[in-house]
Amino acid sequence: MNTFIVSDTHFKHRRIIEYCDRPFGSVAEMNECLIHNWNSSVDPADTVYHLGDVGFGDLSEFQHRLNGTIHLIQGNHDSSTTWNTFSFASRQQHLIIEHQGLRILLIHYPIHTEEFVRHQRPRHSDWDVCLYGHVHNRRQGWETDGVRWYRNCSVEVHNYAPVLLSNLLVDCPACI
Repeated sequence: MNTFIVSDTHFKHRRIIEYCDRPFGSVAEMNECLIHNWNSSVDPADTVYHLGDVGFGDLSEFQHRLNGTIHLIQGNHDSSTTWNTFSFASRQQHLIIEHQGLRILLIHYPIHTEEFVRHQRPRHSDWDVCLYGHVHNRRQGWETDGVRWYRNCSVEVHNYAPVLLSNLLVDCPACI
């Protein structure tokens, strides 16, 4: 069993193709590519942490098409329609998990930036690395605030697929 991270799939969101210059001619093409890439990486027994903005509207058609046990870290586009039409294993604003001796904060917003520092920041700071989404293709690679390390996990910067957590951490400066 493996653990994967993904963010900002935006299933069924027509305008995201334009907003983020996604390489798809239609929503149907984007949805099918995302599903194909997801299931090419993730096995049914794997765990996936989705860092928000799963999709728009009724997502029931995707429930049985995506491999893995999926946990939702809520994003700004995730609404009651999202979680009422797709059964997630869990749903929360943020979560701290442990992996390879690191405490990893999973959250939707890049809370280390001035623009998003006010969003959903955990009350405690007992974590080493933060994985986030929301900004799509605007931030890539590892960033630091001088104390902790942060990485964007939006699909645009990870070939439109979930990424194995250990692969995300392979070049993390906090791991060296």
